[in-house]
Amino acid sequence: MKTTEIMTSKVVFFTLALLSLCSTLSPLHAQTQYSITGKVVDQQDSLVAGNALLLVPADSSLISGTFFLEGDFLLERITADPVLLKITSFGYQDTLVTINAPTTGNRIDIGQLVLAPTTTMLEGVTVTASTPLYEQGTDGTTRVNVQSTILANSTSASEILSKSPGVIVDESGVSVVGRGEAIIYIDGRLADMNQLSALAVARIASVEIINNPSAKYDAAGKSVVNVITIKNDSEGLLATIVQNFTLAEHPLSNTNVSLNWQKKKWSLLADYGMGFGRDWSTNNLTRIVNGEDGVSQSVNDFEDNSLLDFVANYKLGARYQISATSDLSVEYLGATNNFDQDAVATTRFTDPALNRVTTNTENTGAFDNQQHAFNINFNTQIDTLGSSLFIGGQYSSFSSDNESIVDETITSSDNITVAERLNLSGNDISFFVGQADFTKKYAGGGTLDMGLKLTSADNSGKVDFFSRLAGEQDYEFFPSLSNDFTYNETIPAAYLQYSGAIKGKIQYVLGLRSELTDAEGLSRSTNSTVIDTTYTNLFPNASVNFNVKQLRVGVAYSTSINRPTYQALDPFLFYVDSLTTQQGNPSLVPEYAHSVEANLGYKQYSFKMGYTRTSDAFRYALLPGDNGSNSSTLQQINVQAEDSWYASANIPISWKKLRSYNIIGITLDQVRDSRPDFSATEFRARPYFYTYNSLLLGKLGKLEFNGQFLGTRFDGIYFRRPTFTATAGWSRNFFNDKLSAALTVNDFLRTFDVDGYYEVANTRVSYLRKFNTYFYRLTLTFNLGELKNVNYKAEDVGKNANKRIRK
Repeated sequence: MKTTEIMTSKVVFFTLALLSLCSTLSPLHAQTQYSITGKVVDQQDSLVAGNALLLVPADSSLISGTFFLEGDFLLERITADPVLLKITSFGYQDTLVTINAPTTGNRIDIGQLVLAPTTTMLEGVTVTASTPLYEQGTDGTTRVNVQSTILANSTSASEILSKSPGVIVDESGVSVVGRGEAIIYIDGRLADMNQLSALAVARIASVEIINNPSAKYDAAGKSVVNVITIKNDSEGLLATIVQNFTLAEHPLSNTNVSLNWQKKKWSLLADYGMGFGRDWSTNNLTRIVNGEDGVSQSVNDFEDNSLLDFVANYKLGARYQISATSDLSVEYLGATNNFDQDAVATTRFTDPALNRVTTNTENTGAFDNQQHAFNINFNTQIDTLGSSLFIGGQYSSFSSDNESIVDETITSSDNITVAERLNLSGNDISFFVGQADFTKKYAGGGTLDMGLKLTSADNSGKVDFFSRLAGEQDYEFFPSLSNDFTYNETIPAAYLQYSGAIKGKIQYVLGLRSELTDAEGLSRSTNSTVIDTTYTNLFPNASVNFNVKQLRVGVAYSTSINRPTYQALDPFLFYVDSLTTQQGNPSLVPEYAHSVEANLGYKQYSFKMGYTRTSDAFRYALLPGDNGSNSSTLQQINVQAEDSWYASANIPISWKKLRSYNIIGITLDQVRDSRPDFSATEFRARPYFYTYNSLLLGKLGKLEFNGQFLGTRFDGIYFRRPTFTATAGWSRNFFNDKLSAALTVNDFLRTFDVDGYYEVANTRVSYLRKFNTYFYRLTLTFNLGELKNVNYKAEDVGKNANKRIRK
């Protein structure tokens, strides 16, 4: 990379950062917005709890609302004029007040409202409610409620995501149907999969699925999944114990203990979770090559029953309320994943002359993975309009120390070879993230957001491969299957975004984000630089939403980047057997995506359609290896482009005690590449269906059913057969909600697997993978003590670097 090119990139980046900071001097004009505040009491002047609702006077349709506990309520960002204020509270008559927009200022204080009691006295009332699974936002965002649904019986946050509408969790990460890879946030702040797994399921209130992330979000994802935790509002001590017993291919146990303590200005939090048992998976892989000499074939059957030796996650956090508008928090998160590998595999190879070779392997060894993260955050509110400043930092480290032993027996027509392979590998990855976000709210109702972020990452790894034949005392070192690699990356970023409204009916967002990437990779085994790149990217985005009564119309445009994981760039050659290896690809370049989406909503129904163009899209391919003409290497590659189309309709149904939420959709992915090996003209659309249903049984509890269907997918190269998974459950609370019990049967039709094939040049690879998805689970949740107000909140600003670590 030339010096002038690097300087030009940095000038572009810091120019945008300077424009972001200077823009605070020039407030933007927007439609006037106002707020309404007041206090609600009874005839004895006691504070009451209830709902404050804003309605359209003409038809009483709902504009917005809030719940209040101790009399005081506040309704903000109101643009309609006039409005009808409705106060409701159990045991009191409804109160209606017509309010006109203020002629001066932006706040109306209606003072004290006195509620009259109802004329009918009741001896007792039993209220039975069903938490809806979803809430649909005006911008197409979907909020999925977790508590009091079948999702709360999950053993991890990632399992919750896998059962959420439109979300897919697989070996490549988290993605949203029709949009692609998603980045994970917790309470609006970035978090990696380790920090997500450290989050107790009992703490998760809901999940937001954001199809069109704004400039405030990192550009490293085509969509955003934001996990929102429970917020309570009184002091005290609360302990939650969740115990899961799972009967799958092997028994599994998961225990999680969460503690919250709050007193005056101090809030403390602690979590500890651990799991025991054995995991299970199988993989059948068939590779057929049409070579010049004829057809050769290899069939590999693999089964893993690895023992979870010590799997745990833990969290400690503290928050101090400096003032009524400022707080400081610190947090430590950790995770340990130690397992003993127990896998067997058989590979049967047939060459064009029909000579057969069979390889049997037993894979054992110990794998030790450790994650540690430290966060410190400062929040302050700057003015009464809600302007705020956030400053946060994180240091995180990930280390792995693995010893893999492969006992291999190779049998041919005239020879048997018995050997032991030893693979010693380790990775050390550390990174620092610093972030500052400033939000300026204007009296006219507009909001200006800007921020700066710096991510610095270091990755070093080493693989040493040894082999010895049966009867030999010493191992022989193989340099060709060993490597030593370092990778350094620095990414400064800046964003600027403005949101506002026009006449109260049209909401708009305009944003721009800039990220500069400076990366260098060195292979110490060859003493050569394999990665040396510096580039700057601009990521614009915009959205417009139009609301008239219960009709919603919107359109959005966004851009994103997906950088390769550190391990995907690392040219380690990981030995599976004599004919199969896995290797990173230092030639990988980031994939870039441009997306547009239109959405239409009426009442609780909605319809979306969109298109995404991804250049240099990632794909996995089993390519010819270096260990003879019959060998192969699994490697991630870039194809020139991918076109993705999607459309979906959300159809909720509510009838008496039955609640049903359904999504019907279709996607079409098309790989575009001028190379003959990747060119294709035939494509196939993929249908998608999701359903969630709950039936209240009164004192007997609740029945729930969750199902997801993914149809056949074919993008011209990669073919995936349809798959369906169904989950049923029953739950009930006991002892005034101090104990809850749930029974879950997951994938009870035993239909979930990953089955497909792909063809590259003269090679066809078929695969069939199965996982621990069929199981019975008993979940017991104990709540001890009471804590309604959890002030603790920590912000994780390092997710974008963390997510590129694959365990």
